[in-house]
Amino acid sequence: RPTGRLLVAGGNSAAVYLDGRRVAVTPATLPAVTVGEHVVEVRDGSRVARRTVTIAAGRSTYIELAPGGGTR
Repeated sequence: RPTGRLLVAGGNSAAVYLDGRRVAVTPATLPAVTVGEHVVEVRDGSRVARRTVTIAAGRSTYIELAPGGGTR
């Protein structure tokens, strides 16, 4: 299946979840995310930031999520 790259920034060493599964710690580079929509969460203790992203084949997607501080 085609993939793209996802870069996630936000918080200091906050946990990154992709579609409900913990995959990394911020800042994170996920080099092979399948094409399509995914739910990204950044969790720092009880604070959570969530965003839906669309990954395109062969492209990089950058998001900044700050737990408790919203999204950018």
